[in-house]
Amino acid sequence: MPQTGISCSSSLGIRLDGNQRYAPGDTITGHVYRRNHTINTNASIFISVSGRSKTKIRVNHSDDIKRGRFNFISAKTRLKIFQGPIHIGASGEEQVWPFSIILPKYVNPRSLRNDKQRESFLPLHREEHVLPSTFMYSVEGETQAFIEYYLTATLKLGGRNKPVEATLPITVMSTLSHPITDFRLHRARSYHKIAAYRLLPGNEDAKLSFSQHLKQMFQTTSVPVFAFDLFFGLPTIIQLDNPDLLPVQLHIFPNRSATSKAIRDLPQRVELSFISIKIVRTTKLLCGGILSSHSKESSTELDLDVMDSLSKYKGGIYIPCANGSPPIDLKGMIDLRLGRHGRQYYRSPTFTTYNIRQTHSFKWEFRGAIAGQYFRVNGISPVTLMAPSGEHNPGPVQQDEKVPIANHETENEPFVGPSQIIRND
Repeated sequence: MPQTGISCSSSLGIRLDGNQRYAPGDTITGHVYRRNHTINTNASIFISVSGRSKTKIRVNHSDDIKRGRFNFISAKTRLKIFQGPIHIGASGEEQVWPFSIILPKYVNPRSLRNDKQRESFLPLHREEHVLPSTFMYSVEGETQAFIEYYLTATLKLGGRNKPVEATLPITVMSTLSHPITDFRLHRARSYHKIAAYRLLPGNEDAKLSFSQHLKQMFQTTSVPVFAFDLFFGLPTIIQLDNPDLLPVQLHIFPNRSATSKAIRDLPQRVELSFISIKIVRTTKLLCGGILSSHSKESSTELDLDVMDSLSKYKGGIYIPCANGSPPIDLKGMIDLRLGRHGRQYYRSPTFTTYNIRQTHSFKWEFRGAIAGQYFRVNGISPVTLMAPSGEHNPGPVQQDEKVPIANHETENEPFVGPSQIIRND
């Protein structure tokens, strides 16, 4: 399932005014060029922009391949940018024709070329679906999906039946108007009990007898018990490339009624011994079938390596353990950000289009130590990864995979040009 490749040559080519990403609704400017010797009195040149999503699933590792496809943009976007005579001498001096074409902001539902609702995550006939960002996904040849956009230039020469075409892929990236400041922290609670003789004052470093070890192991009534609720907060929304640190908060509330009377009013020191936070990306694809649709889902994990940052705090990190104290926020210690400012350059936001859906979640684990005894809590919580803000320079475009070069009878050439982008408000 190949993507549309670059097909630009001396016969016909496309150059953009800049090699950058575009947002839905932007105006794309550039020019079409030709260097081949040409004498024609009635030539026409057209430019169009196309967008589509395609999926492919191999069913149960067999030869049965299912496919899905949706077109986003109407063919009516095609513009005629020149009509008249063309005279290019044998010396091959280049002739150019400028163009300006608007990339639609919304999908045109009349252009989908698929009317089967069972093959789509989105309602088919609504007109408010914004163009999804460029996307590429592949798993060992079994599953493949992509969202692509490309320009097509067409040259029709009078007296000739076969037109000349050139194609050029472009990168489309949805952005938000402003950086977000509210990460919508979600707080969860986990209940724990620690039974240990070292909870008693003066016993912090005491050596336990064999009998005490047994009693502590079986948590007999003579062993002091400290009961508490661990509250932890994680963001539910993350904006890629946002420079602000992401909050990760921890707080312990002692449970007096379930704590042994002998230590009920004693402060306890709770050390954070380990923390792990991973981003889980889940991608689900839909493809068509004769009687029903086919779907496939797979997940990948990205470890954010937060312990690497915490390991430099040699004195230990302690979680506040009192009902009236504020939580500890680890954001300044672990430097947790996603995108260009983070340790991991993660650039894949949460999105849903017709036949592709990508969601994210945190897979986390916290471990703590009290009086030489350990407790652990782990889980998975959903998180939405939002597109970057358009207020800053997005930096160079990095493709997940190289854009393929299309086969062409003549020599392919790179496209260059000064950086320029026009935005339509």
